[in-house]
Amino acid sequence: MSAPLEFFHLSIEISIALLGFTGVAAAFGGRNRDFTELERARLLSVFSSGVPVLSLSLAALVCLEAGFSLNDTVSVLGLLGIGVGGVYSYMLIPKAAQFASDETATTSRLALALSALSMIVPGACFVAAIFLGEVWLIVLAFSVYLLIGVWIFFRLLTRLN
Repeated sequence: MSAPLEFFHLSIEISIALLGFTGVAAAFGGRNRDFTELERARLLSVFSSGVPVLSLSLAALVCLEAGFSLNDTVSVLGLLGIGVGGVYSYMLIPKAAQFASDETATTSRLALALSALSMIVPGACFVAAIFLGEVWLIVLAFSVYLLIGVWIFFRLLTRLN
């Protein structure tokens, strides 16, 4: 990538947009409205797609401003990405499995498979980034997170349960 710094700025803007639209959608749902457990899980899932991109992009800016080389910055992002992704996987995969087995929920085994994939792909990219120091792996991980976030946001808006 010719300008990694620009990529991290763009990632911050996209993740804030995703998180902001999710907040607006939740607010229009009503402040006093009780969200179902599945809706709360979907809200958490959207945030779990945007927050890693936002936090790792900010970490990249800090590393680059601190004088780290691009390769060292990518390795740091890989390590942080494994930690952040691991926390969200631990929180979300069991919930996705629970809803996939619930016949009253509008989620399915396909959604469970996509949830698992959404955590495996970035994790693999972060591991590879640690050893290879390649920016494109971080770009791929961020892209997967953001696309999954958009997909879950769509499901949040179009599914009742």
